[in-house]
Amino acid sequence: SDKTNDEIPMQRAETIDKYTERTVETDDYGDSRDIPTSSAVFGHRDNFRPHPRGRCPVRVRLNPSRPSRAGSMWYHTPIPINKGFQTLFTFQVSDHSKECSKHKDPTFSLHMYESCAVHGGDGFAFVIQRDNNETAAIGAAGRELGYGGIANSIAVEFDTWYNPDTNTTTTGVDMMVDHVAIHSRSTDKNSGAESASLGQQRPHAIGDGQVHLVKVVYLPYVATEYLANFTATPNLVPFIKDYDENRRLGTLVVFMDEGVEKDIPLMAIPINLSVLLDLPQDEAYAGFTAATGLKWEKHDVLSWIWCDQLGEGCQTSGNAAKFDYHQDSKFSAAAHVRRYNPGKGYGGTSSRNVPGETEPIESGSRPGDSTRHASPPTEPWAAPKVHRSEDRNEGLDAQAASMVPPLTEIRRE
Repeated sequence: SDKTNDEIPMQRAETIDKYTERTVETDDYGDSRDIPTSSAVFGHRDNFRPHPRGRCPVRVRLNPSRPSRAGSMWYHTPIPINKGFQTLFTFQVSDHSKECSKHKDPTFSLHMYESCAVHGGDGFAFVIQRDNNETAAIGAAGRELGYGGIANSIAVEFDTWYNPDTNTTTTGVDMMVDHVAIHSRSTDKNSGAESASLGQQRPHAIGDGQVHLVKVVYLPYVATEYLANFTATPNLVPFIKDYDENRRLGTLVVFMDEGVEKDIPLMAIPINLSVLLDLPQDEAYAGFTAATGLKWEKHDVLSWIWCDQLGEGCQTSGNAAKFDYHQDSKFSAAAHVRRYNPGKGYGGTSSRNVPGETEPIESGSRPGDSTRHASPPTEPWAAPKVHRSEDRNEGLDAQAASMVPPLTEIRRE
């Protein structure tokens, strides 16, 4: 509900033959539908959309539609990495910025033409890291996608912006279209530059406003079934080797959308994470980063499932994939808070048969006895939902009140 109609102050420039006024602002979807046929220039997106209308599903917004922002989110404790894992998440990118330039004749102030492009930036990344800043780790904005500068990390980046000045690297060029890539500089600070790429980028729709599904899997062996999807750059060579008996060469595989169900990867690299990263007890922090630059867009993570088991022991489909943090679903794979009071099930109101008593004994009326054989509570448990934007009155969407999920506590601070 925090649609921010941000803008950059108008920039003016004048040459011998023309006078130009340049504006950048959050796109109003209704005003941009005619751009493809009237004023589109190179870089304009054919497919884009605003944020969802109506009640907004639960999501983590890594950054708003504002320039030069960076955000990060991490699971609160380190989790096992080197022996294999698989993770599934959905994301949505919306509310792109729009740049328009009006060109006039400098002598007679006559309108010559207007050029526009709706195209936000810069993208987001799924990151595994063991930086000294732990859960406070955050990288630079712009092309660094929020992970550039985080040491001892590897990032699967989802890049929506073309940076032409990175074309001079020996590992490849930055693609002009949305693409996915894997970046790392081992234990040094990571970078969004192509000089840190471990494999050639793969084009795929990212910033079109649709909800996309991603699956990232690390297999602790060389998965020859994905050999046709392998990619590598010279940066990867030092990490294609065994470390010891329990830390052999593995495979990092990235699936997107229909490739998840069809088991067709978007890309895969042979790599040994135990050689690439320095992970105490083979554990690291996992999470997401995102960033904007002079152009901007919203980066939302709608759901995230993590499993450090491989094969059928990890449920990444069915009910688990539909978990929406208790908005509609009533289950959780997370640990439940312990309860020590008896519930309403068998044994919850009476700890034993007492001769001559016909009324049930109330829970707790017989200390030490009433909790024996008590059934635990079976109602779903969840942390209270908190909405912290109640006092905000600048930049909010007109329908912001209707987008707040139900059963949400309004907390004023």
